[in-house]
Amino acid sequence: MKMKYIIAALAATTLMSNAAISLTADSSTFDYLYEMNVDASTQDQNGGGGVDWFPTAAGGQIIPQDYAGGLASSNQTASPTENLWRGDFNLGGEGSIWREVVSGGSASDWTLEVRFRKRSGTQGTNGWFAIATANLGESNSSALTVLDDRIRLTGGSDYLVGSDFTSGFQTVRIAHDAADNAYYYWINGTLLNADLSTPIAGTNGTAFDNNTFIGDYSGSIAGEWDVDYIRIDEGAFAPVPEPTSAALLGLGGLALILRRRKG
Repeated sequence: MKMKYIIAALAATTLMSNAAISLTADSSTFDYLYEMNVDASTQDQNGGGGVDWFPTAAGGQIIPQDYAGGLASSNQTASPTENLWRGDFNLGGEGSIWREVVSGGSASDWTLEVRFRKRSGTQGTNGWFAIATANLGESNSSALTVLDDRIRLTGGSDYLVGSDFTSGFQTVRIAHDAADNAYYYWINGTLLNADLSTPIAGTNGTAFDNNTFIGDYSGSIAGEWDVDYIRIDEGAFAPVPEPTSAALLGLGGLALILRRRKG
């Protein structure tokens, strides 16, 4: 049994019995980890015989570099100017990591977590970083864009309006829960959904069917950024919750009791 399932059991009592997302996991336990210490577009983590991401040599679309520093950095002066990881197309006889093992039907579970930061530049009309995803046969895709002061679900709503997303690293987690259009979103650990029983439906049409695009894939997205990691799992997981004040208080009370007993 994987450690993430053990972690899930510890948190199960805090979740509603009918929650659509009922398991938790730290992304460091995910199935596929792209830590940006090497070019992610050259890796074959699922052992399928091809590369996991649409490679630079195949079209020049993946331009982020500086992997030796542990970050993948955008380069808007390069040609073409798109800076992204692509999970579409078949790559040398093998599908991308997205098509090969993640999005094989609208009922497929998965979790995608990306950690990144804005480095410089002026955002576009739709922000400075974006993540678009869809399962095979999905009736509507998800497109999340990060703006300087909000999170936007393209074709949907704005969230966390007035927040500062220009300073430090941002962590976006998206979980797809075994149903067409069932998406759950966390931004720096904050759930955008009303609760873990209420998915947000995809609102971006079918343009990204069976694909994922991470970074800058549109003329409405602009700015320079660094990506720390991309992590993917073939299961739907909420982040491991931070200890609450109540829990910490309970631990403190237990320690006090033990000290009194020892005395």
